[in-house]
Amino acid sequence: MICALCGRDVPDGSQFCNHCGASTGKKANENGATGRPETSPDRPERAVHGALRILIALLLVLTALAAYQLLRSPSKVRAPTHNAASHESRTEPAQTTQPQSFISSALTPTEFTIGPAELRSFKIAIAESVKSASIVGKFTATGGMYNDIEVFVITPEPSARSEDGMSARSLYWSRRVSSSELDVPLSSGDYYLVFSNAWSPSMKAISAQISLRSQP
Repeated sequence: MICALCGRDVPDGSQFCNHCGASTGKKANENGATGRPETSPDRPERAVHGALRILIALLLVLTALAAYQLLRSPSKVRAPTHNAASHESRTEPAQTTQPQSFISSALTPTEFTIGPAELRSFKIAIAESVKSASIVGKFTATGGMYNDIEVFVITPEPSARSEDGMSARSLYWSRRVSSSELDVPLSSGDYYLVFSNAWSPSMKAISAQISLRSQP
């Protein structure tokens, strides 16, 4: 190949004359003048798809957390005791003697289970002659994803229909916890101590040392 400017021989395929530097008019190689490979046209599309997958995963996690918070029970509850295992406790037959002339009777078994979407309630009847009554003790829950349970002390509303469940005012609400202690003062009347697993698809095992303490 001959350079058009200086007339000297130039190696075939050269873009510039190696004598005078004039352009030979040849195109750059298929990878460009720098020899760098061209960017694949589908790389931006793959990057966008990856970012979308990450965003969708984050939204799913946030939605699950929001749903869990929304399912938390309110401070006023409907406790459908007609489908809950129930145990009645009265104050008169005290079982143990406490200091300062207090007497105490157990309200719950020390170990029991609550099935998925179920309740377990313990009825408490306090006579007018009983003084300074209160529910005291602690409990622990295991099972499911969070090892949690809700515990209520409620008093039923007389106007509620039994077939609709028992509409109740909550005197104590533990919220969803793995363990807690309670000390709830009570006057005379009927109450329920309710362990609620109503939101959960898992069985819960409960360990409890809860008693009714009062003065004779």
